[in-house]
Amino acid sequence: MPDFDVTLPAAALKLMYVGGLQSNRGLDTAIRAMPKIIERIPHALLVIVGGGVYQSALEQLTRELGLTNVVTFKGQQPFEKVHSYINAGDICLVPHTESPEINTTMPHKLFQYMYLKKPVIVSSAKPLARVVNDAHCGQVFESANPDSFANCVIALQDPALRQQLGENGHRAVLDRYSWQQESKELVKLYATLTPGPA
Repeated sequence: MPDFDVTLPAAALKLMYVGGLQSNRGLDTAIRAMPKIIERIPHALLVIVGGGVYQSALEQLTRELGLTNVVTFKGQQPFEKVHSYINAGDICLVPHTESPEINTTMPHKLFQYMYLKKPVIVSSAKPLARVVNDAHCGQVFESANPDSFANCVIALQDPALRQQLGENGHRAVLDRYSWQQESKELVKLYATLTPGPA
């Protein structure tokens, strides 16, 4: 895929979210964490790419907290530009708020981030935490806890650490989380099934 130019403010550390803007995506937690983050990393930036019914509420929260200079909304973008935004980030986010629904789903964007060698920060929602802990590709924060989120960002200030975590995630996608690997596991499962009565 070609790289497209994406325009972002200058920043010491860019936190990138790409996806839908719904109330269960946990972006309010990321926004509320920014004051603590910028105390330690003064030129950090949260970039939110995507659209949805919750965007106006998130923008309002950003204004109320006085964070318009450190949180930027890029709106809905063409699919072909998505990977360029991911590449422009230093850390990529899946901050989904833990719930019975979220605990039974796995967003594709996590694997997109990992494939593109980006370290990730995810919530403690069970499937997200399982993949990130298994792949050693990022940090897991306590769902809906801004302080926990901020601590995870602060722990990833070191570029060398971020690079290593990104490499880990990329390798995990190729080795364990690709469709080629998943299909092999499905074939093994099907082989163990006993046909029922005709």
